[in-house]
Amino acid sequence: MPPLAFAQLLDSGALGAAETRAFGRIMAREGVDLAVVIARQGQVPVRWFHEVYPAMDAQQGFRLGVAFAEHAQLTSFGPLSLPLVSAGSVL
Repeated sequence: MPPLAFAQLLDSGALGAAETRAFGRIMAREGVDLAVVIARQGQVPVRWFHEVYPAMDAQQGFRLGVAFAEHAQLTSFGPLSLPLVSAGSVL
């Protein structure tokens, strides 16, 4: 997932408080925060999603994608104009 999209999803509250805290713990453990993740401009590691959602299946991945779509603040920047999250990208 693109870092700006990830930041928007965390900020929206769509993931839930427990999941947002879990992502925060992962970032702290890895010595990064949202500003660093965004500055690096790389993809948010899929393993973070596997850690927060260990039993995620295609249906749950789809729901995550829908949650992002509902809270996305898309821009005209090319990479962010493409579909950002699919169930297959987090499984």
